[in-house]
Amino acid sequence: MTVVNLPLEVISQIGTCLSNRASDLALISLVSKSWWIGTLPALYRSVILKRNLHVKQFSAILSSGSVGSVQISSYVRELEIQLRDDDIDESVLVLLEPWVQRLSQLSKLRWNLFYIPKNLQLIQRFQKECPALRSVYIFIPGGIDFFESEDDPRHTALLGFTNLINFELEIDDFDAGFEDTCAWPLMTPLSNCPDLRSLTLWFHDDNIEYSLDDLVATWDELILPHLKELRIPGAVELSRKTLFSPPGEGSHPFRDFLTRHPQIEVLELGCSSSKIYDGEMNPCHFSLALPSLKYFGGPDFVADILVRSTVASQLETLIIEHCSFDPAANFLPDKVFNVQPLSNLRKPRIGTDDFDHALQILKAVIPETEVLEELTTTSVPHYYHRTFLGLLTHAPMLREFTMHNSMLLFQAMASNAGLPQIPIPGEEEEVPYKELFKKRMRVICPELKVINELRW
Repeated sequence: MTVVNLPLEVISQIGTCLSNRASDLALISLVSKSWWIGTLPALYRSVILKRNLHVKQFSAILSSGSVGSVQISSYVRELEIQLRDDDIDESVLVLLEPWVQRLSQLSKLRWNLFYIPKNLQLIQRFQKECPALRSVYIFIPGGIDFFESEDDPRHTALLGFTNLINFELEIDDFDAGFEDTCAWPLMTPLSNCPDLRSLTLWFHDDNIEYSLDDLVATWDELILPHLKELRIPGAVELSRKTLFSPPGEGSHPFRDFLTRHPQIEVLELGCSSSKIYDGEMNPCHFSLALPSLKYFGGPDFVADILVRSTVASQLETLIIEHCSFDPAANFLPDKVFNVQPLSNLRKPRIGTDDFDHALQILKAVIPETEVLEELTTTSVPHYYHRTFLGLLTHAPMLREFTMHNSMLLFQAMASNAGLPQIPIPGEEEEVPYKELFKKRMRVICPELKVINELRW
């Protein structure tokens, strides 16, 4: 076999192109020593430690300072410590401590442990000895009394990062009323990262919700001048009154937080439950807090307000998740405030599995669009094809259409588990109509290149 000798710069560029295809990257690194050296920057750019053995091997590489006389520590840009084994020996993590300072170019850290180590010196070293670190994800597992006390020294140790641009905190299970004891420790990274551009708070629990208003109430003076993206999925309880009521009617903690950050362009909100409000809901009361909004993902009742507001014409992506959809109240054409032109909307996604609900949303949204390019919704039953195709006449620039069907996911799971196939009601009835439906879609939307059926 003839080995192709290419300049090191070319090999390095090939490695960069294959950086997202780990198996191919590993194969070409075996071609020859020059290919191995040329692909090292891509091979070690992102490192994931999932087992004790991985930690030991990576520690050995860092301690020697090289692999086969080649320095690699400066190639590492992203590091994830993802140890989920209950029997993990914490002493293994200690092996990394002396060598963290060699990760001078580390910019992204994911701390994804199944437990909180008693000794947090390792993560403190990342905070102090990695000057290029700008993005951090922290996972706090369930069953940990991490937020029982506001004075727990572990708060500062685990959350003592500075100068971050992106910060993500995920909490699995929490106790009722934890908002206050969680909010104070979070002030540490938020206050120490004035250039923060992206913040994700993902707190999930199968049994209870937390109040978003109560969480942010403590931050009444906090201002993050560069915050562009705010994502708060999970077990969130939203209050329609504090989101939508007039300014003089009570307090509005979360809306006030948004008002102090008018530069936010991306907002994602989870919603496990919402408090009903029967008073005036002028869309402007909420949208005035989001003058720069371009991307929204969240519950249907919030999306219904936004498409009737002053920011409707700015929205480019709209992800409407099922929460408390009421066909007698949501996305109706004859409300006091009409749906506004969605002149920049390119990517709407409708999350409900009920096509009747999805159709009501589509009827309100699609006719107001001008540059729609990608659309995602639940599978369209054949008896709605004509109605749906009529809506698509408002979207001649559509390039990609995706249908999701949760029943296909259950069917795939059963197949993978070796169980009998679960029949999908009405599936056989739909088969003869599918190809004709796709052909008609392409006639109406000549730019349509991709039609996906997604297993959700």
